[in-house]
Amino acid sequence: MTVERNLELNLGLACNNRCIFCLDLTALPEARKWLPIERALDELHLARGEGATSVGLLGGEPTAHPRILDIVREARDAGYGRIALQTNGLRLSDPDLCRSLVESGVNRISMSVHSFSAADEDYLTGRAGNFAKKRRAVENLVALRKEGFLEHNVSLNAVLTTRIHSRLVDYAGHYRQLGITDVRFNMIRTDSCLDRGPELTPRLQDLAPEIARAVAASESRLHMDLSFGDLPLCAYPWEILENRPLAGRVIGEARDLDTWVAVFSAPRDLTRAPDRFKWTERKKSALKIQPEDPCSRCGLAELCEGVWRSYVALHGGSELRPL
Repeated sequence: MTVERNLELNLGLACNNRCIFCLDLTALPEARKWLPIERALDELHLARGEGATSVGLLGGEPTAHPRILDIVREARDAGYGRIALQTNGLRLSDPDLCRSLVESGVNRISMSVHSFSAADEDYLTGRAGNFAKKRRAVENLVALRKEGFLEHNVSLNAVLTTRIHSRLVDYAGHYRQLGITDVRFNMIRTDSCLDRGPELTPRLQDLAPEIARAVAASESRLHMDLSFGDLPLCAYPWEILENRPLAGRVIGEARDLDTWVAVFSAPRDLTRAPDRFKWTERKKSALKIQPEDPCSRCGLAELCEGVWRSYVALHGGSELRPL
């Protein structure tokens, strides 16, 4: 993890997608309201005063927030050097909105794209035509980057599901042809859709050779910034674990910022304070697990966050191995 302090500010859980694995499927109606701009700005200035120099705006879908441009401008004026949007990309199919965002101060876009197949993307995100809109968004963002905007790059974030786990090279190659150089695959978590776990969750034992192939292709010919997140360290091939510089590039947690999150369970209820927490601590304490056997015998246990509890509930922990 890098030392730069980062605020992840949730602007509300309202969204224009219907992803079948969304972690917010069970969110209450009051959580789907937009965060009033006054509360958003208070959080920006509070975190800035505590030393944050990076901010990520997320939701729901932050680009749909009615005051998103004002929030971005305030972050820029407050002195944030890195202003990122975590977005599904649908509204970024509009080139005018893309330009307005980057001219207001957004200098990194992390866009969720879960497949290179139109059928799979539309199925996973719950709306016909999503893949076509996301492709236009990618083209718009790559063009702006070529103009000198987006100094912190355009990243694609893919939830690692059974739809792509055996085709990681194909995924990376498809988007490399469109000008994307930064891709992050994050292991699926099915807390809010346990019934879909068997359909969507790949086995850890099947991932190591696929990761090895994808990293080899990236290093030799694709020349991409390819990384993975939310996997236990024993899911990675030895060729990566034994190469410290390579591991530092490929294992997402090794490169993540020091991230603190602010989430409002009821954005418009001024009597309810936000939930503020350090993301790595929340994952380790509430969302992931290191089974006593075999993790207690692992020499890298202190460096490993463990595995999603939803994965253990589905597949157990027999695939984990001490390193």
